Amino acid sequence: MNKFIKQVINFLLILVIYCTFTGGFNYYHAFIKQLKFEQTNILIAGDSHTQKALNPSLFKSARNVSQPAEPYVITYWKLNRIFKSNIPDTLILAFTHHSISGFNDIKFSTNKWAAKEMFNRSYSIERFAEIQNDVKIDWHLKNIIKLKNILLFPKTNHHSNFIGKGYNNFSKSDINDFKTAIKRHFYNNDSIYSFSKTSIEYLNKIIHLCNEKNVKIILVSPPVHEKYFNLIPDIYLKKFDSLKTSFKNQQISVFDQSDISLPESMYLNSDHLNSEGAVFFTSKVKDYIQD
Repeated sequence: MNKFIKQVINFLLILVIYCTFTGGFNYYHAFIKQLKFEQTNILIAGDSHTQKALNPSLFKSARNVSQPAEPYVITYWKLNRIFKSNIPDTLILAFTHHSISGFNDIKFSTNKWAAKEMFNRSYSIERFAEIQNDVKIDWHLKNIIKLKNILLFPKTNHHSNFIGKGYNNFSKSDINDFKTAIKRHFYNNDSIYSFSKTSIEYLNKIIHLCNEKNVKIILVSPPVHEKYFNLIPDIYLKKFDSLKTSFKNQQISVFDQSDISLPESMYLNSDHLNSEGAVFFTSKVKDYIQD
């Protein structure tokens, strides 16, 4: 019995030493170490719509840090970290009808796949306490993921989780998902999602951050297929136009191409451009910003 107790104590002691070392190592690399981020003139941020639509290799100096399904709150935390080490001349930010939808708010709780993904990306930059009064947070899952990333194995690439892999795209085209995409973006069962107060607030915080850092911000709305666009709820069309007008009145550049008509061959699916579409749209954005 005494031998068993000693073995348990020894095991626990080794575990404590391991977790202390691993935790300290990872804490430094995740939260203290300066982000290594190559200087670039143009930074592209947002969700999969800018990730697919803007090819950074076609600009003179650009980097795309957009990630699929990324809400503005995570984009804000990400930019806050990036701007501490590198400040670009220009930020190109995704601005779409669905980016202000309440479906963004369930990405931290109700939608378990999204919650796991968002917590894995943001554990080293998150400030969930700041939004907990407006957005439901699965604290149990968040804390498990954070502890797993900090205590399980020593690693140095924590920042890559929120930076992402950048632009990637394909040449295929299939726009038959337009009903599914609309339902996912705007409908909670049969009811239309309310606007996301948090998303709109953090979009404004991103704008304020850029003004504070003297970064020119350009809001871009990549083209979506007309079958998708025509099903966007009217209240979202009006809210989007209202925000667009407000931003323009604040001298903020808005390049809205969401409703332009393109050949079907340029769409990856109903609401994303493929690689051919990205060449076209990147060229239009370059002309717009005179890059």
